[in-house]
Amino acid sequence: MLIYLIRHGEKEKLKENPLLTKLGLKQAQKTAEYFKNIKVKKIYSSPLIRAMQTSEVISKYLKLDFETNDLLKERFNWGDIENQTFSEFINIWKKSSLIRNWQPPKGFSSNEAGERLQKFINSINEKLNSKIIVVSHGGIIADFLRNSFEDKTLNEVFPNFSEYYENSISVCSITILKRKNNNYKVISIGETKHLK
Repeated sequence: MLIYLIRHGEKEKLKENPLLTKLGLKQAQKTAEYFKNIKVKKIYSSPLIRAMQTSEVISKYLKLDFETNDLLKERFNWGDIENQTFSEFINIWKKSSLIRNWQPPKGFSSNEAGERLQKFINSINEKLNSKIIVVSHGGIIADFLRNSFEDKTLNEVFPNFSEYYENSISVCSITILKRKNNNYKVISIGETKHLK
């Protein structure tokens, strides 16, 4: 089974559950076109608006429905805490990335977020030769990779991933995993060539 982990397109710089920008919608369209000659069996999405909008563009292009799942939500979002400033959000995010078991005031720790994505992927019961799209968020994708693979492996696929993991999963980037019997191999991390 090949799993294509896609981060949503560029979002508006607003709290809580923002929409995609016009650029974000264009990025989603280019991402959809990447799959023109790939026979995708299923599309799954985080239920947050930015991920669902990205999934909708891809699903229309591929003429496939998509299904949402709460396990694909981001670790936490700006605005989850009432009256939170953006700098306060960034400080909490950085702390949770460095201290991976630390429980933030709302949402999930970095380790928990990665475990949630792994639990979701393990639950997919498609045939082993299927190609599956999972539209989610940059933080949780990086969390899953950090949980599941050694730094050495990640750095071989994406140079300096362990140092720059926060910026390695760009908007509408594609990370490809090969799964066999709940064992994973990373094929690529944060590919963006299709957006150029």
